[in-house]
Amino acid sequence: MHLRFLYGLLIGGLFACGPRPAPPAAQHLSPELQKALASFELADDFEIELYAAEPLIADPVAMEVDENGTVYVVEMHGYPLDKSGTGKVKILTDTDHDGYPDASQVFADSLVLPTGIMRWQKGVIVTDPPNVLYLEDTTGDGKADIRKVLLTGFALSNPQHNLNSPIFGLDNWIYLAHESSITPNVYKKEFGDEGTKIHFPDRPAATLPKNANGRNVRFKPGTYELEMLAGETQFGQTFDAYGHHILTSNAHHLFHEAIADRYLRRNPGLLVADATQSMPDHGDACEVYPITQNPEHQLLTDVGVITSSCGVTWYLGGLFPEKYKDMTVIAEPVHNLVHADFIKDNGASFVASRVFEKKEFLASKDAWFRPVNFYVGPDGALYVIDYYRQIVEHPEWMADETNQSGKLYNGTDQGRIYRIKPKGTTLAKFVGLGKATDETLVNQLKSANIWFRRTAQRLLLDRQSPATLPLLRDLIKADQSPESVVHALWTLHGLGAIAQAPELLKRALAHANAGVRENAIKIVEVAFINQPDTAQQAVWLAQLIELAQRDPSPKVRFQLLCTLGFGAGTDVLAARNELLLKDIEDKWVQYAALSAAQGKEMEVFDFAVQQLASQPSTGKSLFFANVSALIGLGQDPALIGQLIHKVAQDRGGENAWWQAASLAGLGKTLAYMDLDGALATEKGLLLGNLAADKAPELQKASLALLEVIGLPGEVALRPAVARALAVLGDQRADDQARSMAIGLLALHQPDQYAAQIQQLITPQSSSDLQKVAMQALNKTKGTQVCGFLLKEWPNFTPEIKEEAVAVLMENRERTQFLLAALADKKIPSSAVAWPNQVRLMNNDDLAIRQKARILLASHAPEKTAILAQYQPALLENGDVANGLAVFHAQCAQCHQMNGQLGKAIGPDLGTLRNRQPLSIALEVLVPSNSIADGYEFWTVERKSGGISYGIISAETATSITLRDLAGAETTIPRKEIAKLAASNTSIMPGGFAQSIDPKAMADLVGFIKNYRE
Repeated sequence: MHLRFLYGLLIGGLFACGPRPAPPAAQHLSPELQKALASFELADDFEIELYAAEPLIADPVAMEVDENGTVYVVEMHGYPLDKSGTGKVKILTDTDHDGYPDASQVFADSLVLPTGIMRWQKGVIVTDPPNVLYLEDTTGDGKADIRKVLLTGFALSNPQHNLNSPIFGLDNWIYLAHESSITPNVYKKEFGDEGTKIHFPDRPAATLPKNANGRNVRFKPGTYELEMLAGETQFGQTFDAYGHHILTSNAHHLFHEAIADRYLRRNPGLLVADATQSMPDHGDACEVYPITQNPEHQLLTDVGVITSSCGVTWYLGGLFPEKYKDMTVIAEPVHNLVHADFIKDNGASFVASRVFEKKEFLASKDAWFRPVNFYVGPDGALYVIDYYRQIVEHPEWMADETNQSGKLYNGTDQGRIYRIKPKGTTLAKFVGLGKATDETLVNQLKSANIWFRRTAQRLLLDRQSPATLPLLRDLIKADQSPESVVHALWTLHGLGAIAQAPELLKRALAHANAGVRENAIKIVEVAFINQPDTAQQAVWLAQLIELAQRDPSPKVRFQLLCTLGFGAGTDVLAARNELLLKDIEDKWVQYAALSAAQGKEMEVFDFAVQQLASQPSTGKSLFFANVSALIGLGQDPALIGQLIHKVAQDRGGENAWWQAASLAGLGKTLAYMDLDGALATEKGLLLGNLAADKAPELQKASLALLEVIGLPGEVALRPAVARALAVLGDQRADDQARSMAIGLLALHQPDQYAAQIQQLITPQSSSDLQKVAMQALNKTKGTQVCGFLLKEWPNFTPEIKEEAVAVLMENRERTQFLLAALADKKIPSSAVAWPNQVRLMNNDDLAIRQKARILLASHAPEKTAILAQYQPALLENGDVANGLAVFHAQCAQCHQMNGQLGKAIGPDLGTLRNRQPLSIALEVLVPSNSIADGYEFWTVERKSGGISYGIISAETATSITLRDLAGAETTIPRKEIAKLAASNTSIMPGGFAQSIDPKAMADLVGFIKNYRE
């Protein structure tokens, strides 16, 4: 729900090589800018300096430095709501040649909400939805006098989701970051545009679907080539040195477009819900470590985790120490920081790990520091673009009072660009490439800095000089670096000369570097495999088949499988099968193989049974599911029936794993098909699999498929229903049998059997069984189930409460019931998990939305009164040392800090450190305001007599374990439970206002926010 953008940089004019002058003395900066610099905490190996700031720039969102050293900065003044055309592109100039700009002028204005810039030919490409513009200055006065629309039709939606960040790719395409338009509930007039077909205005025949189906786009202006990609990104995109496409979006800070759309298009029936691979080993929406003093967070802000990721950049500047070579950075403007990850290969994709544990690459104490983008400059430094605003969340997702507060544009006259470099590094002055010779440009393809490699490649393609060709061939033969070989190969291809250098391609296919081999395969694909010359196709297919037999790299094998999918013949099929079997555990390898299987899906399934069914594994199960899904998407009832017969019949328990996987895959796709009256025999087979003697995974998969295709007729169904009712009444039946019985009855007539199902939602039943029963109740109609849920609410454990909330949010009527229960305090707001609170407070139904915001976003008057006396003290920085003493005196008997210091009875107070001071104080002073999930205080009455109290620290199907206030644990069999109830008040005693005065509270808050073990 957030984002931001790129910026300006560097030096104007051409300079000789040599050290860059020292930066301006800090005393020459305004007190405000000195304070901004002092507010940073940066990784130890680096130093940061101010490069440019207001009044030269304001609201920067993107930047570019051209081959002559001209620095362009895109300014987006209109965010969040102004579409009047206030956007600009500025040129920054360094008139005194000290390495820092001191003048700026407007290159182009009257832009709506510009989001990105890229040098192209003699001008620049600027993304300004709905258009991709080409701007050029032909008179030399520093102002664009040519403004041409290259592409149009993109949605002018919420600015955070618009077209942005053009990049000239390694493969000579221009890539545009883009995602689906957002349908607004509040600002429909401003941002309700959904776009049109994407097209070149002067070549309307080349088009993409409406708004490119919300996916990334690539194009070539000169040849009018235009393609959708398989993935989408919000604000920002980047590539590694070998052209792998890395994306970002809000909470999902790093993901990789793992398989290209051109491969998926080969098989329209292949169901790939997401062509991207999430990379972080620390998860999406991972925890971040801000140091912000008095942060400005809004109604729906997900505090303490990545929530506004943008500007993703793979650092390829060649200046940082070697250990940072494979590092990405993302901007997190909501938390005023920059997060960094190390990237490693992981099969066909990547895995990302934190560079720093429990701290960030860059963080600021200043709540207005809003990093939104980065730029790797010609000097190899990393430039950080700071939008510098008070508020960056969009009004669509904020409280009405904030939208009406007048704060939305605070900071619109400000903006900064910072430069990060290794400590003690002297930056070289910029050497222009605009007038460089062809030989110089070719030599720049060897540079350690991606700026020089990318710029040189672009300029060589612009020039189209025949004299370049032998220089490129010599560079490839010299093989001074893998990056130089890859850039030279793609430059040759862009110049139309790769066919004249087959020996160089063969050499590249045998290169020691996997990235070179991978790119050579891609060039073979576009230059030969996908061309009409069948003789050349055969020659190169043979080369690839030979490589497939020996290549040690998973990424190269994956690319071979993708490319060989365009070939035909038994030898090609054998090579593809061999590659598939070798890497069967990688789902992307499976998708690559299946993309070439159109019309032969049943043959592939039979191949899988022969080759894979002997030994279960996660990857093999996924492959059976994927092949079966393909067959289902073919929508051939005869073929679907044939598959069900193959997998639903009893083959013995050792086969149940792949049978169940196949049924599950089929079920995912048959939901899209009208099967009314079809598959009657097959339904009977599936119903038979619910019998107690069948393997549990086969039972579950058969029931799930019946839910999709429907039950058999009443005559066949009647005995099964009778057996299910008997099972529910049998106290000796196990959970699996009861779960199947509940599922069948809920599928047949859930309202008729609701009473029997409700009887299983008791403390005596395992959590898993209660969950199944809750999910069955969700299938009932109307609101009758709501009364039962409210009556039994005190007896539900946290897991079951979560299921109950899901039932209560299933439809509009039940949601209104939930809100009424929240208003009447019959259900505490803390029982509604944060994602569900967001759903309620941003509901499409205006009445629900408004009521939810009143209930979930406000403090009760008595809480406000208590906190009023503490707020002044919380505005000051607390004494951390004294705060530690307060912690030991008041908190340590029940709480720890980051897993240390105290007792682990209540929640770890380290989880509060990213909250605002007032919010932390609220948890301490009014402990029942928000009882942390999993820390409710329970009372258990035993059938045999006696009562136990405590927090549920563990649960199994047969028992629960309570931890009391002394930390002692008691395990109680579920069959011994007579009554289980949770208190509506916290085990943490109230009355802290009497024992912690405002000064002590400020110190405690300071300790919680700043403690690092």
